[in-house]
Amino acid sequence: LETLATKSKFMRYSISSSSFYKCLFGRRACPGGTEVGDMACATGYNGARCAACGKSFYKRLKKCKKCGDENEQVLSFLFYIVVMLLFTYLVLMLLYNPPRFFRKAMTEVEGSGG
Repeated sequence: LETLATKSKFMRYSISSSSFYKCLFGRRACPGGTEVGDMACATGYNGARCAACGKSFYKRLKKCKKCGDENEQVLSFLFYIVVMLLFTYLVLMLLYNPPRFFRKAMTEVEGSGG
């Protein structure tokens, strides 16, 4: 049993066990091999079925990311700012310069309401 290898996406808890457990985060968390327990987990993953993030890692979108990856944080922040600016611009354009078909519909509603 000591040399029993697991396929990727699976793990064993001990050398004496022949039971395999499916990892919750698949291949990225459980690369497979002869390791057992937390040693069977990929870098940054640990715990039951390699579903927890290790020390100096955090979970994001079902992945354990290394803390301090500032480039990714800056890019995410800039992306959200750009999306918010585009949304604000779109709303303001619709409010202050509505499309022709929208102006026509509003004129017809206002004209018949009198």
